[in-house]
Amino acid sequence: MRASTATPLLGRLWPTFANSYVLKALTMIAGSLLLWASAKVSVPFWPVPMTMQVFAVLLLGLGLGAPLAVAAVGLYLAQGAMGLPVFQGTPEKGLGLVYMAGPTGGFLAGFLAAALVTGLAADRGLTRGPIGATLAGLAGVGVIYALGLAWLGMLLGWGYSAPPLSLNSRGLGEVSVLTGFGLLPLGAALVQTGELSLPLLAVSLPVGLLTANLLYINQFPDRSADLQAHKLHWVARLSPLTARWGYVLIALFAWLVLLVLVAAGVLPRLALLAAMPAVLSVRAARILLANAARPERLAPAIRLSILA
Repeated sequence: MRASTATPLLGRLWPTFANSYVLKALTMIAGSLLLWASAKVSVPFWPVPMTMQVFAVLLLGLGLGAPLAVAAVGLYLAQGAMGLPVFQGTPEKGLGLVYMAGPTGGFLAGFLAAALVTGLAADRGLTRGPIGATLAGLAGVGVIYALGLAWLGMLLGWGYSAPPLSLNSRGLGEVSVLTGFGLLPLGAALVQTGELSLPLLAVSLPVGLLTANLLYINQFPDRSADLQAHKLHWVARLSPLTARWGYVLIALFAWLVLLVLVAAGVLPRLALLAAMPAVLSVRAARILLANAARPERLAPAIRLSILA
């Protein structure tokens, strides 16, 4: 046990630390206060400022090891659950479990998981060098965003298919997917800054539109079954020959938004490289226009839509 707890940075700098439960308790409290302070400190970043919370979580994991880092982050989350204004945007945007159950809930859970991942790497001596520490930090960041996006996806999925909303059955499936994928970057920014950014929302629109278009074209092969199940999305509501133009309009709007963002200076000119897959959307649209009433021939168009 002593060898394990001496491996993280704090244990190496302070060898007697592992033997003092009082010091460990004080360190756990100090770690939770560090997270509290880091949530309130903003640093300049584009397109919106960001807090230092992710950095603080990684620092705790690499410096303290898994047991203490997880305990510190857990204490911080417990403070927030009890209604203390420890999170970014609190108390203005809510307190306690209500705030934690919102869009940032997955990212907060990601803090706990990231502390565990980076802490375990430190406990095993994998972070003694800069390369190991960097890789462990990247793994921690990946865990934070994976859980954050998964939580947002779960909220979106519930509203998409489950009653009472059943958005897809009401012809709002594409809108909900567009909203969800458009809000993913905003959710990541929100947990970092506590603010929403219109430029970031604009940048996320092309990705959201193309993702919604993938859903749209996938509904053509399922049209007959969806009609029987009363899933009245627009492909089901309209005739195939009419509905096919929806794909064209969504794709056209997505790529036009990208060009407008570059022309307006929101994105650099280098971002025009991202428009190269537009040719795939064109090929997919041509296949759909020719085979809207023959869904068995739409597999190539669906694959092209995924690649676009």
